[in-house]
Amino acid sequence: MSTISDSALKEAIRRLPIHVLWVRLGLPGTVRPNCCICSPLRNDDRRPSFSIFADGTRFKDHGDGANGDSFDFFCRIRKMNPRTAFRAFCMLAGVHPTRRPNHGNRY
Repeated sequence: MSTISDSALKEAIRRLPIHVLWVRLGLPGTVRPNCCICSPLRNDDRRPSFSIFADGTRFKDHGDGANGDSFDFFCRIRKMNPRTAFRAFCMLAGVHPTRRPNHGNRY
């Protein structure tokens, strides 16, 4: 069975840090590689509780505990499972989504 290529996913994540992905997805507000803003994952967030840190490579929503990298953020924003989101995320990053045999890949 084929699984997501680690190298394609890693390259897409490298090309799309969260602050860049934020702009490409047209999310409201201005973000930087390290900042705190109201969560785009919850409609009830009235105070900044969504952190972008590690130079834009990681996020944490302090309201619900969600956290991860830009691919995890993309999956949550688009409400897609990782397998479904993989191709769209890679294409948005300009990375050709490739497949290879299962060798303990991320998804």
